[in-house]
Amino acid sequence: MKLWGILIVGACLAAPGMAMAQEEVLTAEPAAPAGASAWRTLSRTSGSIYLADVGGMKQADGITAIRMARAPRSPASSSDREHAIETYEFRCGQDQWRVIRTEEYGPDGAELDAWDEADAAWLAVPPGSNMAFLDAVACDGELPTGRPWARLEDFLASNRN
Repeated sequence: MKLWGILIVGACLAAPGMAMAQEEVLTAEPAAPAGASAWRTLSRTSGSIYLADVGGMKQADGITAIRMARAPRSPASSSDREHAIETYEFRCGQDQWRVIRTEEYGPDGAELDAWDEADAAWLAVPPGSNMAFLDAVACDGELPTGRPWARLEDFLASNRN
């Protein structure tokens, strides 16, 4: 009986310290300088990971611009840096979006191609889509959960889990 009492008291004393440490890890986030990149995982599919640059958003004339990166979930090798970055614009009050720039990067991380679409048509944000979540980030200030990456290159060098 004494052994059970000691185990229960020990568990009660240890649990608050463990919970506090876990809470600090989950909620602590280094402050990023204003306008600095802060890439966060937006969504994952079986083949790709999508990240939004929540720190690099820009607003002008009622339009919010945000970049989204797409990278293979399982790269061909640990040194593979293949990815694409698209820049989106949102008319927040009108629930509209468009892509204005696309950049593609090869396995070595070097830019392969890039093109602008300054005259792209505005489209309605489809409910329940990846674009709807990106709209919530750009227009409503919602943040995807998870670790922020100051540089996309650091995420690409990680194990992507």
